Amino acid sequence: MRNLKGKIAFVTGAGSGIGRCLALKLAQEGAIPVLADINAEGLSETAQILSQNNQDHLSVTLDIRDPAAWEAAAQKVMNEYGRVDILINNAGVLSRNVSYMEMDIEHQKFVFDVNFWGMVNGVRTFTPILMRQSESALVNFASSLAVCGAPFHSAYCASKAAVTGYSEIIRVETARSNMAVTIVLPGASKTNLGSNVATVSDDEAKKTAANFDKFASTSPERVANLVVKGIKRKKSRVVTGLDARVTIAIAKIFPTFAHRFMGWAYRKVGDPDQFKFIDELGAKRPS
Repeated sequence: MRNLKGKIAFVTGAGSGIGRCLALKLAQEGAIPVLADINAEGLSETAQILSQNNQDHLSVTLDIRDPAAWEAAAQKVMNEYGRVDILINNAGVLSRNVSYMEMDIEHQKFVFDVNFWGMVNGVRTFTPILMRQSESALVNFASSLAVCGAPFHSAYCASKAAVTGYSEIIRVETARSNMAVTIVLPGASKTNLGSNVATVSDDEAKKTAANFDKFASTSPERVANLVVKGIKRKKSRVVTGLDARVTIAIAKIFPTFAHRFMGWAYRKVGDPDQFKFIDELGAKRPS
């Protein structure tokens, strides 16, 4: 898909961060972005930027956890344009910054509902449309943490690993179609992901955001540029950020060391008090 001019691109999470940057970059390439987000205010802001630049677009308020909402969104796009050429499942949430033993089941289900099942809903709704096009692209956002997980984000890492595995199977099953499948494995990016966590207290929210910001290094504009380039080149994987490239490389060659290194890094850079609960459990083992 070397030329994106006139392509209809459905982007979730387009109300802020990487999703907004993707929509703007796609519009610069001549594509027509369909903006989807649960945040109507953020969605309006992105739409306003595109309107100021006289760039064609369509906005859809969407809760990606709701299959019926996906069907309604697809119908709106088909009524407007008659097709979809690109689906970018970018929307996602970070899990609470606590140990796996402290994370309640309901929160874990919520994270999977957004990160995994939200992606599945989009795939099941739009890939039958994508596969009817002469060329198309499916882009699913996972995370470098799907390869080597980070302490205190078990649900997030697990949900993104599920996205990766699911997407790889889609690529295998649709190999004879004209739909390219791209998995995005970003490192920590400078977005509001860390500050939009469903925490249980203001103090936990502040700590989660602060911890995330310590690791975030890549701009959302940079991520969007690399993803759009990946779409044009039909890349199977797009890795963004030095942290992601280093982590994935180490995990591939030295998987055991990679996980130990991740634990060391979080003790060194993150909040050392986070390990207190687990360390105390270990201290209770029989001597």
